[in-house]
Order: sequence, then structure tokens, then C-alpha cells
Amino acid sequence: MTSARSRSPLLVIWLLLLSILLQGCLSTTRYRANPRIQIGTYVDIWSFSDAEINPKEVDELYLKVARLMDITPDESIPRPQVVIASPVYIQQKHLMIHPSAKTRTGIAAALYIPQKDQILIPRLDRTLLTHELAHYFTYHYVSASHSRWEWIADKTVNNERVIRRIDRVEKP
Repeated sequence: MTSARSRSPLLVIWLLLLSILLQGCLSTTRYRANPRIQIGTYVDIWSFSDAEINPKEVDELYLKVARLMDITPDESIPRPQVVIASPVYIQQKHLMIHPSAKTRTGIAAALYIPQKDQILIPRLDRTLLTHELAHYFTYHYVSASHSRWEWIADKTVNNERVIRRIDRVEKP
């Protein structure tokens, strides 16, 4: 009984690592070695994914997040670079930037790197991109401690979802 208990944490870790690897292998999204670069009005997109990405859609979300956060974008602020990359790559970057994360069981679904103005996401997902854009705007425009960033981003995501629901109801 004791040896089974001591093996259970190892089994959990092994299953988490396996799920990360399989997520990239079994998902419908395929990743390539070289990115397709698209320049939007407000955001640059580097897509290692084979999925089609509309820069206009990303620009609209950028403006929506800015409005939700009551921010007027300034052209002198560096543009965010949205990088569509594999979940494994995102996790590796996360562990390089936050080495202490190795001790936690959490897996980075997306990542904002302030020093590079890079947003790493595995696919074009409104929730993930809204969350990471909120980090971008917080870093450049909001005077908040880093410990408040997650709260601000979560609040922005929730507000965006509410507005999207209202828009669906009002537009038949």
C-alpha cells in the first residue's frame, strides 16, 4: 500500500507530461517550422499553425480589450506580437522565464512576455487572447503591481464574455 501511494504522484506527473505531448500530436492544429507573418493594423501575427488567421479579427479584439480596460492605444507603444505556437513550445518558454513553475503542476496555456511584447497562444482563441492582451495593456498602460495582473486579466475576460452574450441576444 505504501509503495502504491509513493508511485501515485509520479503517475500524475507522467500523465500530465503525456497530455502535453499528445495535445500537440493529436490536435487538429498542425504546427510548422517557419511562421506565416501577417501584419494587422495594431498587432503583428507570427503563426506557426496551419490554421487560417484573420488579422482584422485580432485587431478588433485588440480594440475591444482596450475599450474594456478604458485605454486609448498609443502608437508610440510597441505593438504586440501574437505568436501562434505549439503548447509544448509555450510551456518550454514559460519554464525558461519562470523556473520556479517546475515545482507546480500548472501548465501554461498561453503566455505574455513583456520584455518582447510577445503573446504566445496555441490557437486563435478569444478567451486566451483577451487574457494575454489584458496583460499587454496592463504592462504598458496600467499602474498595477504584477500580483494584480491575473485579477485584471480575468476581470477583462469576464467582461468580454458578458458583452459577447449581450451582443448575441440583441442581434437576432
